[in-house]
Amino acid sequence: MPSCNDAPTVDLNDTVWFNEGTVTVLTAGCADVEAETIFQSCPENWALTQDGNDLDIVVDEYRVNGRLCGDKLYLEGGW
Repeated sequence: MPSCNDAPTVDLNDTVWFNEGTVTVLTAGCADVEAETIFQSCPENWALTQDGNDLDIVVDEYRVNGRLCGDKLYLEGGW
């Protein structure tokens, strides 16, 4: 994840999201998945805790690190 000095444009602390649908991998870095790959996502619950730019995200039973740089969300880890 990049370091950044841009303040986050949103406060996601103590929020919960639910998703289903398609996922598009935009950049290289996911194991065995090429950039621009689109696939069907399983339904997931996301629980977010935010401290400044950094996010601690629990997606079902997986933990993901996140960082908000302005209006961009970067993710690391988990699956």
